Formats: sequence, structure tokens, C-alpha cells
Amino acid sequence: MRLNQNDIKEIKEMKKPGLVLPFLLFLLSCFFIIPALFDTIAGHFTWLEYLGIVSLIISLCFLLNWGINRKYNNDLKYGIKIIETEVIQQKLEKKSYEAGGGSMHIPILGWIFPKLFSQTPKLTVICYLVIKNTRFEVAESLYDSVEEQEIVNLYYTKFSKTLLEIKKKA
Repeated sequence: MRLNQNDIKEIKEMKKPGLVLPFLLFLLSCFFIIPALFDTIAGHFTWLEYLGIVSLIISLCFLLNWGINRKYNNDLKYGIKIIETEVIQQKLEKKSYEAGGGSMHIPILGWIFPKLFSQTPKLTVICYLVIKNTRFEVAESLYDSVEEQEIVNLYYTKFSKTLLEIKKKA
């Protein structure tokens, strides 16, 4: 099966650390490169040694980028996703409250200014499906549409083995 536009967008989002980390490494190495340039001008290093250090750092950045994004690049290049059919072992729900959404109730001020001093935190329900002894967070619509011991399709990328989506088997 081929990757769709949402899958491609998700894989490109996963490639961002492979771009940011080499860039940060290069920025950190600039603290070494710039003083080495002044030492080269002063005659402590030769220009060949300086260019060797700079080329080593730049090639290390390119290798780091290649190593992190190699599987994602192959996924985008070939555009294939794999379908696995599995059985839902268990359905789980977890109640979660919004961080900082509520405040402590102060009796007198809570009665006078209820919106400022007597708020309740926003409740969200996180839905999970346990498949192959692994808990996957899913959308509430999928959670409501399936039952335990029902068969679902798991869509993975071929090279990075990244889970793209879970769908109910038709």
C-alpha cells in the first residue's frame, strides 16, 4: 500500500530532529572553530590543520543527519506502508485533567468571584487500545467503534517501522 499525504507529512515531522541536532552541533563547534581561526591567523596552526578541523566537523554533521534520517528518507523514497492485522486485547480509558486548569477554592473569594477563585480543571479522557501487549493511544471515535477481541489493521512504514495509524478492519 502507498503512503498518503498525511503519512508523508508525519514522516517529515519525524525528520526534524535529524536536521536540528547537526545544526546545534555545528553551532557548538563554532566556539572551537572561531578561536582556532584567530590562532591560525596568529600562526599557531597552519591553514591546512584549520581546514582539516572544519571539514571534520562539517562531515560529522552530515553523517549525523544521514544516520538519524536514513530510514525516514527510505520511507519517503519508496512510499510503502505495511499492514498488520491484530486482535485488540483490551480497551483502557484514563481520565486526565488539564495542567493548571483549576485553582484552589478560596471560600469567601470563591463566593464573591466564582470565575476567578473557584474554577474546576478541564477533564479529558485518553483512550488506549492494548494490542500485542502494547498500549496505543487512539482517537475517541476509533475507541468507541471497536470492541475487545475485534480485529484491527495497523499501518507501519516499511523501513523505520513507525506506526502511522490504526483502523478498524472492514
